[in-house]
Amino acid sequence: MKTLRIMGLLFALITLSIALTTSNVQTYKGSIEGGRTLHTDDMGLFSTTDIYTTHGFQFNPYLYVGAGAGIRLGDSYTAIPIYADVNYTMLKKKVSPFIDAKIGYSLLDESGSGC
Repeated sequence: MKTLRIMGLLFALITLSIALTTSNVQTYKGSIEGGRTLHTDDMGLFSTTDIYTTHGFQFNPYLYVGAGAGIRLGDSYTAIPIYADVNYTMLKKKVSPFIDAKIGYSLLDESGSGC
């Protein structure tokens, strides 16, 4: 029996990522990110390779709201997350601390089969 799994992407993780950002219109913002993530859950400790694309709007220098999708690949593990993304930048400077929250749903379960 296939089970539905809701993937809350709001969790503590260790990720090394590279973000390429484009901005053709003043309020549009899009990015492509890739990296490795270390996870721990009921499956134990494992790592995945992640590639995501997110697109949305920068409402002001502090608030960004968007949506995205990606692919998460690991040993005998595949997931296709879709998510909403909210980013709040604390200072209006080139380098600033920020809070980023993503929450969404995974279209595949851990074995790579459809839900």
